[in-house]
Amino acid sequence: MSFTQSSQGTHATREATPEEQKFITDILKLYQLDPNEQSYTHYAESAVFHDPVSIAKGKQSIMSQFNGMPKIFARSDTKG
Repeated sequence: MSFTQSSQGTHATREATPEEQKFITDILKLYQLDPNEQSYTHYAESAVFHDPVSIAKGKQSIMSQFNGMPKIFARSDTKG
């Protein structure tokens, strides 16, 4: 185990397991304007997604929101 220093104090850190890393990679693809079908497998059909400017209710609505982002934004520098 290692430790990370932040403005909130010292926190224990660890490496993601392979399963966790796959999840992280899939979700990051959404925010990096590179959505794919695998990214959406983690959402239930009845999922609700809240962000600061919108609410998407249902998996299809969430997919529409993320699939539309590349049409609105030229790039995203989201890092894992």
